[in-house]
Amino acid sequence: MPVRYMDLTDVFGAENVVRLAASDVAGLGLGADAVRVLTEVGLPRIPYGSFNPEPPARDAGRVHFARTAIGYFWLDLTDGDGEVRLSPKAANAVPLYVASTLEAFVECLLRHAILRRNKPAHYSDDPEGWATVVEEELRQVDPRRSSRARTLPILLTT
Repeated sequence: MPVRYMDLTDVFGAENVVRLAASDVAGLGLGADAVRVLTEVGLPRIPYGSFNPEPPARDAGRVHFARTAIGYFWLDLTDGDGEVRLSPKAANAVPLYVASTLEAFVECLLRHAILRRNKPAHYSDDPEGWATVVEEELRQVDPRRSSRARTLPILLTT
């Protein structure tokens, strides 16, 4: 079942879910699913990972939609509806694959927050084991995720 606005507000609070007006995304060349996520579902603000949605902007086949302390997120529109990628702020850093679609990305953010809230105490001494648990859960959401996509839990301070 696709993630809903209510799912996000239950976990992050309504004040921390940003939905855009249709006029904010018009003319960006986004697919219907990405438009639905941005206008109906929303993007969460996540303080512990410094994840902040921002007004989308198109730039040469990319639509930037959020920033964090370590870089910015964008949709790659060169091959279809848009894989989510992260461009780190570090000089000469290569953009990182994060998720296959914006909807999968938002669901991964939601699941990560729920997992983080319910993290068993014994994983405090086993960060690698915890990262594996989180990645297995996120791969259920987005089967196209690969080991190169481990950036999401790292980014959000597991």
